[in-house]
Amino acid sequence: MAATPCLPESITVMMEVEMGILAELSDAGFAWSPRLIGGDASFDNPALSLPYMVLSWAPGNPLKWTDALPRTEEHRRKILRQLVDIQLDLVSRTMKPTESNASSSSSALEFLTGIIDGKIGRVAEGKIPQLDPRSCFVHRALVQHVDSEIDISLPPMTAITHWNLTSRDIMVDDEFNITG
Repeated sequence: MAATPCLPESITVMMEVEMGILAELSDAGFAWSPRLIGGDASFDNPALSLPYMVLSWAPGNPLKWTDALPRTEEHRRKILRQLVDIQLDLVSRTMKPTESNASSSSSALEFLTGIIDGKIGRVAEGKIPQLDPRSCFVHRALVQHVDSEIDISLPPMTAITHWNLTSRDIMVDDEFNITG
């Protein structure tokens, strides 16, 4: 099946959203994402006639995470501990009350179910061979209990998350320190 081409307006909107997120991360002092140096989301720019972004560079190499790499359990744990710290830093720096708009808001249950359903689709397509469909459906069943655990007296909050993080998005040095 051929890929559906994106309309120029869709590409412009995606670029504007991405540049906005990068600016928000920079303003929040989040050190783990690239910095937006410049860009233009339009097709009308004189430089390229295409949307573009110029980002800062993170030193290191993309993380290789397979059955064989990283080779030691110590290195795997080191990376996972850093990822947890980075994700917590991301949430703590970008968390803010959700603007009240009933038409666009969703519950935590709907949000988490959407993520899991997307993962089920990717597992079914063979794009995540290390997961099996059964474990995804177990997670989907368990997430049904989320709404009962949330204190609805608190204002709804949102935070920037990297919901589709993969190893190729993570830069590490030779000592398995995450650099970006």
